[in-house]
Amino acid sequence: MTAISRPLRLAEAVGALSLATDLAMGQPLEHGLRTAVLAVRTAQAMGLPDDDLVTVFYTGLLHFAGCTAESEIDARFFGDELSARPQMMAVAFGSRRDLITTASRVAHPERARLARAATMARSAFGGVAEFRKWAASHCDVASVLGARMGFSDQVQTALRHLWERWDGRGMPGELSGEQIPLAVRLMQVAQDADMAWHQGGSLLADGLLAERAGSGLDPGAVAAFLSLGEAVYAGLDAPSIWDAALLAEPGRQPVVSEDRLDACLSAIADFADLKSMWTVGHSRGVAGLAERSAVVAGLPEADQVLLRRAGLVHDIGRVAVPVNVWAKPGPLNRDEQEQVRLHAYHT
Repeated sequence: MTAISRPLRLAEAVGALSLATDLAMGQPLEHGLRTAVLAVRTAQAMGLPDDDLVTVFYTGLLHFAGCTAESEIDARFFGDELSARPQMMAVAFGSRRDLITTASRVAHPERARLARAATMARSAFGGVAEFRKWAASHCDVASVLGARMGFSDQVQTALRHLWERWDGRGMPGELSGEQIPLAVRLMQVAQDADMAWHQGGSLLADGLLAERAGSGLDPGAVAAFLSLGEAVYAGLDAPSIWDAALLAEPGRQPVVSEDRLDACLSAIADFADLKSMWTVGHSRGVAGLAERSAVVAGLPEADQVLLRRAGLVHDIGRVAVPVNVWAKPGPLNRDEQEQVRLHAYHT
């Protein structure tokens, strides 16, 4: 085994976590990368300075970084959270009616209508409180992971307010309007634009943003985005936007020191393990055992480090499998077996 010769950029380390968050949220891969690119393009059109652009970029990459913290809440409410999440995200900054209608449609679709209605009724009893808890846990975990990866106070603050809305009807509902960090407001516009663009191109995306401006979304951020016309979507249809996203990183584009790399990988490990209450600390435990085994086996120090780091991220692909598959008490069916088999591929 050999060490990486080229210094790792921070954007690459965070980009890898961003890809994992796409899997965990049931989004097409590189959604987080596209969100960051669109948000930065909008921020540049607004004339923001480099320090603010950096905050916008990393808020875009990390906006789903807390999503594993509420996986079990989503699984209880919806059943298959990976199928429900993309549909719920599509209406998160829309009308309350859209949100309720969509939740009713996507929750436990495998059950009979009466059984679904009963489940929804039980869930709705504490539904608002559950979703407030969901938003709070998501934001808290995202902010903590951001802090551990060494991000600025500005990025950490943004990550604490990801689900607030311009009209004050967001989660947990503590902020509204310009109280919400600008990086968050730009991310929300970019996020909705990317999801809609993926479904129906720029026409659908532009129309949806215009419809939500002043309610879920910041009208000023929407206006800045729409002022760019088709140019804002340039390159999104490439087979991969990875290289373009790295080029879009504003500022000095820092590389990752050895200590910061370990912090980033341990943050990724904890992100994966939060998928289930039964696996918290699992990846760190594997990493420690792998490193100690390498010492006993007499492997060179560089290989000991490499094995520890591999242990930290060995299970990141588990986020691509629904909670109810991992928690199923009986034998897995063929489809479930295939999902579990593929989690190593996703890793």
